[in-house]
Amino acid sequence: VEWIKDLQAKGVVVMALTARQPIIQNSTERQLNHLGIDLSLTAPKGQLKTPFPYPTAYAQGVLYVHDLNDKGAVFTTFLEDNRLA
Repeated sequence: VEWIKDLQAKGVVVMALTARQPIIQNSTERQLNHLGIDLSLTAPKGQLKTPFPYPTAYAQGVLYVHDLNDKGAVFTTFLEDNRLA
């Protein structure tokens, strides 16, 4: 947790990518909050615009990819959709 906060204090962009499904977003946010992690502080602002075979979402600095989607493809598409790559 401390290294995440150290990076954020330096202004480094920090976000997460998880194979979790978007339906458990609230649980994930509660767990991160319990650990004292707020990825929204330095995460890129954006959204996932391109549809994938299984549900995906981006919220509060967490990219929810779903375990059945290609994680690399979703991440690359997120970067491209938001002109971050």
